[in-house]
Order: sequence, then C-alpha cells, then structure tokens
Amino acid sequence: SQWLSNSICLRMQRVTCGLSPLRPTLTRLLLLLTAPLLQGTRYAGLSLALVREEGVQSSWRHRRLHEPQGYWDYGDNGASWDMGECQQGQQSPVNLSLARNMATDPEILFHRYGIVEEPLTMHNDGRSLSIVVEGNSMGGISLGAVTWDLKQIVMHSPSEHTFGGRQVPLEMQLFHARSGEPVTPQTTAVVSIGFFPSPQPLFFLESLRQGGLPDQVGTSTTVNRQTPAALNFRQLFSSTFLEYSGSLTMPPCSTGVQWFVRSQPVPASLAALDDFRHAIRSMASLSQAHPGNARQLQSVATSMKVIMRTTQIVEGNSDGRDPEFEKATMEADAESDSLASSLTPSKQESKEKAQEQKYQSCVREINVVQQKLQSAKAQISADCGSLEQARNSLASVGQGLTRIQLMKRIFGLDQLCKANQAVEKRLKSELETWQRHCSKLKTTSPPEQTQEQSSDESSEQ
Repeated sequence: SQWLSNSICLRMQRVTCGLSPLRPTLTRLLLLLTAPLLQGTRYAGLSLALVREEGVQSSWRHRRLHEPQGYWDYGDNGASWDMGECQQGQQSPVNLSLARNMATDPEILFHRYGIVEEPLTMHNDGRSLSIVVEGNSMGGISLGAVTWDLKQIVMHSPSEHTFGGRQVPLEMQLFHARSGEPVTPQTTAVVSIGFFPSPQPLFFLESLRQGGLPDQVGTSTTVNRQTPAALNFRQLFSSTFLEYSGSLTMPPCSTGVQWFVRSQPVPASLAALDDFRHAIRSMASLSQAHPGNARQLQSVATSMKVIMRTTQIVEGNSDGRDPEFEKATMEADAESDSLASSLTPSKQESKEKAQEQKYQSCVREINVVQQKLQSAKAQISADCGSLEQARNSLASVGQGLTRIQLMKRIFGLDQLCKANQAVEKRLKSELETWQRHCSKLKTTSPPEQTQEQSSDESSEQ
C-alpha cells in the first residue's frame, strides 16, 4: 500500500512522497502497470491521465501557478483542502449577491475576442475539462490600460459561483494572463460565465461540444471541428459583470486573482448541459457525495469590494464593430460598388460573388446581435423584476439590519437594471445598423453592361 500511495503522489506532484523522484520514462511505465490495480478505487484512471498529460506540452496551466503539496480531489468539494493558501485570505468561489460592499464604476470592461473557427482540443485531466489556447490567437479583455490575453478555457459542473444568487448546471471560466508579463496569481484575470437550461440551444456551447466531449480520464477530443461550428464570444458578453479580487478555485488556491463574473447566466440547451455534466461526473471518486468539480462556496469578507461593470467590444475589432465604425465601412462599400461598371466580365462575376458573401456575412452578424438582444431582454426582465419585488417588500420590513440589507440589495438591483437597459439600447442601435446594411447589400443589383463589353461579347459569339 505504501508503494501504491507513492505512485499516486507521482500523479499529483511528479515526485514521490518520501521517495526519490523517478525519471519520466520510468514514471510512465510504473503508472501504466498500476492502472489495473486502481480500477474500482477513487484513483481509477489517474495513472493513465498522467501518461496522457506527460505528452501534452502546454505553456500555461492555471492551477500550476504554484505546485500544490499533497493529493487533493473533490471528495468533500474542497472543504478539507489545506495546501497552499486554501485556508487564507479571500477565497473563491463566492455568492456575490451576499456582498455588502457593492459599487458601480463607469470604466468599461472591453473584450476583443475573434470568432474561432478552427478545431480545438478538449482535455479531460481527471479534475476538469479544459482547452489550452496557443499563443494569443483568441483575443482577450481590457480594463483601463491593462490588457489580458485568453490562455485557457475550463469547465465546471455544477457552477462554482452563483448567478443571480443561485447555482447553475455549468460554469465556464476563461483564464487570462496579463499581456507581456510573467504568469502569477496577481497577473491572472478570470471571466466566469454560467449556463442554465433553456428550450433554445446556444450556438457557442453547441460548437464547444461538437465532436464529442472526453468522458474518460486522460483522454482528449476535437471540438468545434467543422463548419458551421464557431465560437463567437460576443454571445456571452451582453450583460453586466461583477468584479472582485479572489483566488484560484483549485489548489494551491493562490489569492490576488481578478474575477469578472457575469451577473446573470446564459440560456443553453438541456442536452448540451447534460453532455458536460456527464463528462465531468466521470471524474468523480466513488466516495464523492456530490459528483462534480465545483469547490464549495467560500465566505464573503465584509471588506470585499464588488464592482459592477458594463462591457463593450473594442472598436475596430474584426469580429464586432460599433455602429459608427460600421457606418464608415458601409460608405466605403458603396464607393467601391461604383467602380463595378468598369470591370471585365470575369471580374464582374467575382464582384457579384463577393457581394453575395458580404450579404451572408451580414446576415450572420444580425443573428448574433439578435441573440444578444434576446439575452439582454431576458436579463432586464429578471433584474428589473427582482428590483420591483424588493421594493414591494420594503414596506413590510421593519427597522434595523434587515432593512439596511434590503436597501443595499435594492440599490444593487437598480444599478443592474439600468446597466442592462443601457446594453439593450446599444444592441438595438447595432441591430438597426446591420439591418440597413444587409438591406442595401440585398437590393443592390448587378451593374449594367457597358456598350463596349456588349460589343466584345457579340464578336466572340
């Protein structure tokens, strides 16, 4: 049993507990040999997971900012974790609706993600499903003069944070590293987005599971693998976000991590949520009372400050421009169309094909904005409805601490309601701009042939 426990420590720390480190080749052989012995135990699949993980060369892993000491799992949802900083400082995740110190800030959280159409590799490492982003290819977020690049996508089921005060079936955490700086907890920013069941599928999640999810520890699958699959992050940012300073939600639980949690969850199909839940529950140990990979909620310090922020696409970004930018683009398109009459027949055909491609691209943009607008309206209904309920209950609440807490909640809901209404107004303006542009592209008829072109065609016949 001592030898077996030491082999398990290899899985977690790459070194033995109390024995000298083994060379990588011997390590993989040892763990392959122990795999059959681990079947049916809480460590089932861990040996093969390491063999697979040893072959994955990634430059960034959020939970390896510092190596944790000792074995850990989700058997008690993290209640017994005592490594690193897991028992220190303001820990994550939290129920942000319980925060007493909440404020709004006019500084906007900008996002600059591109539309991802290339296939991605989803890993099952025994604790989470994750995608490692190579380089800075997917974009990121910016706040003031600080910019973070997306480095990893991590899935948790059920959610770790709460959204609107409740836990939801799935949470996606987008881990970012500050541009041009070493990766530390203090240079890490995480965008957290929750998902709840809905009759309507979410194209983003459908693409993220296209090709199947890895439901065996140590395996990988290719997702977002073929057209029309694509990851359009714009679908996820039509909301306000709550910013706070917390920690990593996995050991070593390092503090100083900047979190941006979406104030309301995003609707997604039950089938998609079930797929992720099934794949993540396959990692659970036999002794785990609540299968999943969610750390239990942490206490909210009285001094913890929560800042409410609105979001906006970076102007000039290729996957989403504001209305003024689009107006200038449309004017440029109109000027280029006036040159069509001077084109030869072959060039004219190419121009017509390009015009059709522009129209189809425009229609896709309309669909994206409409989805965002629908989501924004749903959030307005939820936030403003909760605000009305809180105001109505104020009359029946007496004096003292309960009334003070309710007044703070009313203030927070009022800010959320107004912020979401501002998002809806901006989206409506963007939608009208795209609709005008698409209408113009559709009604623009091919330029008439010039007399010189007709003469050339007659002579050829």
